[in-house]
Amino acid sequence: MQKMHWALFAVIAVVAVVAAVLTKPTRTKTMTFDRAMRESDTGDLILFVYDGLSLSRLARVSRFTHVGIVLVGNDGVKYIVEAHAKGDIEGRDGGVHVYDLAERVRNYKGTASLAKLKVPLGAEQRARFARDTFVRYQHIPFFDQYAAHYVRNCLLSLGVERSSPGMFCSEFVGHVQKRLGIRDARKRDDCLTPDDLADPDFYGDAVLFHDVRSHDVRRR
Repeated sequence: MQKMHWALFAVIAVVAVVAAVLTKPTRTKTMTFDRAMRESDTGDLILFVYDGLSLSRLARVSRFTHVGIVLVGNDGVKYIVEAHAKGDIEGRDGGVHVYDLAERVRNYKGTASLAKLKVPLGAEQRARFARDTFVRYQHIPFFDQYAAHYVRNCLLSLGVERSSPGMFCSEFVGHVQKRLGIRDARKRDDCLTPDDLADPDFYGDAVLFHDVRSHDVRRR
């Protein structure tokens, strides 16, 4: 009987240790804004969380509420290519746009994290992305019914046709990744979340470098 008690105690102890490890809060990795600007490269992801996260339509299925992808120009200037809704940026219609990376992030009302590609893109991939951005992508409108679409077609698999054309943010970046060969193409573009795009097979951890509520992260 005593042996049984010790065995039971051992099992309980192991379960407690495992539970403690699994529930232990993870510390957010951070880097300075300047370092993120230096190290960001074509194909890297910028993952955003809007300051009003509780109101976000993606809050229940992804840690992040918006995503863009980095493009470095021939002149060394760093841009972010993203699809966003009308009104997200003053004076801009919904669709795919190209912005100066540093300026876009500095003005973002929330947090931004950098997820770097584990293997940098080759010259041909970089040239293809740059060409596609200015020839193909900037004509894509924004699909603003993505929340309903995700529930109907990704969670419930109802096969409901779209009510309007275009792409939402993670769908667009997923499309870019597929063309560049930097993600598993088996998952549908229109069922991707920002979390899905930061696939650990291709990207390192997302590292926080901008937080509108914390001047320390923003200015270091």
